[in-house]
Amino acid sequence: SLDEIFLLDSVNLKFKYVNKAAINNLGYTLDELYEMTPLDLVPENNIMQVLSFIDSSKKNEVDNYKYFIDVFSQLKTNEKEQLVFETLHKRKDGTTYDIEVHLQFMEVGNESFYSAVIIDISERKKAEEKLRTSDKIFTHSVEMLCIAGFDGYFKVLNPAWSRTLGWSAEELLSKPWNDFVHPDDLKATDDVTSEIVDGIEIKQFENRYLCKDGSYKLLSWNTFPYPEEAMMYA
Repeated sequence: SLDEIFLLDSVNLKFKYVNKAAINNLGYTLDELYEMTPLDLVPENNIMQVLSFIDSSKKNEVDNYKYFIDVFSQLKTNEKEQLVFETLHKRKDGTTYDIEVHLQFMEVGNESFYSAVIIDISERKKAEEKLRTSDKIFTHSVEMLCIAGFDGYFKVLNPAWSRTLGWSAEELLSKPWNDFVHPDDLKATDDVTSEIVDGIEIKQFENRYLCKDGSYKLLSWNTFPYPEEAMMYA
């Protein structure tokens, strides 16, 4: 589905603008949404978990709304430029779906808002869960298995990556994969990535990956794209 876009009043957090994708996804009318805040769209049992994840130091167990204001204020004071986190959105009919939230503070003339871009990550979560449910195969496979995004970053890696290359999973996830590709293989890798983004399966593509000890290992890739989710399994 298309990304949901919201503008929130910087004082009371009520929605001031909601795009059509959000209205269609959530099932509320525009008038109903204009009377709501983000707290109304997050399942109650998820609110404290989300706020604690963003910043546990501002915890306020008595007043979730006050806690929300305190967390958002980090953007207004430039303490943080952007907040990115995952939670659930609750539709009007009570069903929920996984989302990734990108939140920023913006000023237009004499007015100020919080802008929120909401990405539906339900299919990504299903893909990750499907990979993890094959736990024994995933964990003990000598093959290097991964889920990667069309944005150039790995999303999920099995332990074979660390065993083979020497990097920790955190190190591999924190940088674009091109940072690990041999410089002479970058063009070929980018060309193949473009084909994958276009929905083409790739079999036995080879490139060299940097190991933590400075050496390179030659890898042979089989890659299966999911363009509708901007993801690939390899």
